[in-house]
Amino acid sequence: MNLFRVFVLTIVVMLGGCQQSVKPGDNASATKTASAMTDDRLIQRHEERWAAVISVDFDKVYEYATPEYRALYSKTHLHNQYAAQIRRKAAHVANIRRDESDPTVAYVKTELTFQTLLPDGGNIYQDQILLDETWKFSDGEWWFVEPR
Repeated sequence: MNLFRVFVLTIVVMLGGCQQSVKPGDNASATKTASAMTDDRLIQRHEERWAAVISVDFDKVYEYATPEYRALYSKTHLHNQYAAQIRRKAAHVANIRRDESDPTVAYVKTELTFQTLLPDGGNIYQDQILLDETWKFSDGEWWFVEPR
C-alpha cells in the first residue's frame, strides 16, 4: 500500500500543479491595479478554478491559465494533462506566499482531497496532499501558471 500511495501522490503532484519560476517584471502594468492583487481575489480565482477541475470542466479550467499558456497550448492539450483516474474531491488554500522580488507572483499551497480506484478490484483510495501552485497577476487578473 505504501508504494501505491507514493505512486498516486506522485501522479497527483505531477498533474495537479507544480511550482514554476516566473520572470520578475514580466508585466509592469500589473502593479497599477493593486486592489485586484489582493489575496481575497486570488483565493476567489483559486476556488473558481478548482471548482472547475473538480467538476471536470476543462474548458472552464483553461480560462484560468495564463494568457501566455493559452497563446501556446490548446484546450485539448490542457485536458490531456490531467489524469482521468484521479478524482479530485475538494481543494482549499492552505497558504499564500508572495514572491519577494515580484509581488505579481504568488505561490499557493493547495490542500487537495482526491480519490482513485485501487488495483485490487475496485476499492477506493482517498487521501489528501499539499500541492505547490504558482499564480501570476497580469492584465488586471490572477492567472494560474500551468506547469507545462
